[in-house]
Amino acid sequence: MDGAGDVRIHGEDIKVLARIREIDVYSGHADNDELVGWIEARQSVGCALILTHGEDDSIEAWADALIARVMKPDDILLPERDDEIDLIDPRRPAQTMVAQRRLPPKLVWRMDWHNDLTQLMFDPRDAIDRAADEKARAKLLRRIRRAMEE
Repeated sequence: MDGAGDVRIHGEDIKVLARIREIDVYSGHADNDELVGWIEARQSVGCALILTHGEDDSIEAWADALIARVMKPDDILLPERDDEIDLIDPRRPAQTMVAQRRLPPKLVWRMDWHNDLTQLMFDPRDAIDRAADEKARAKLLRRIRRAMEE
């Protein structure tokens, strides 16, 4: 939203080629009809609508309402955990880099190694951001490197 040309995602610099838009009036409490009407007024959606926000039942109900009033079923995508979607052509099957799907969230009773790895990636960055100055950041990085070498 700030107009950055690059963003860092999981430690990798990614060039921003997307047109970014902000929806100031979106409400998690808007009712189904209002949201369907909002999508209906924007039928210039070029490729597909990817529904990811909400519980499975509410997402499926929203998709059904969109299909009944606005869109074709093939234009609505309901990705599952670990799915990869090509944002240029969302309907094109993407090759997944995940060798095996994780258990569905409802079946996971504890965080799995994927969650632990993700948290491990964020923790050092958070600690570095909290460091008082450049000297403290350099010291922390040396300590992290030493710990990884052990």
